[in-house]
Amino acid sequence: MPPQVMERRCTWLATFNDLIPGRVDAMINFTSSSLPLVRQGQLRALAVTTANRLSVAPELPTMVEAGVAGMEVSAWSGLFVPARTHQEIIRKIQTDTVAALAEPAVRENWNRAASLSSALHLMSLPRF
Repeated sequence: MPPQVMERRCTWLATFNDLIPGRVDAMINFTSSSLPLVRQGQLRALAVTTANRLSVAPELPTMVEAGVAGMEVSAWSGLFVPARTHQEIIRKIQTDTVAALAEPAVRENWNRAASLSSALHLMSLPRF
């Protein structure tokens, strides 16, 4: 029987509750929440959806390496403020965010969570 793709409109945690006992066959999810379950032996990771292997899980192939041509997906998060926020406040948030992401302890926490971080210039987000 060919696999069925199912969109679930619930939290990833609820989907884990179905995936771990086998009621759901597979899912694509954030590595930050999935890798701890892989490390505990509750899930088996097949591949990552990023263009390159992750430094925290170099044993996992990319989807392309696993034979799924053209499959590359990454998620991003952004900082958002009210539309009428003054430019000097926006610049301060941008500067402080870039500085925080450059801190070794912050980078280590991101890496430990299997997340990649990079800071876009504040005017890049609308073009992203």
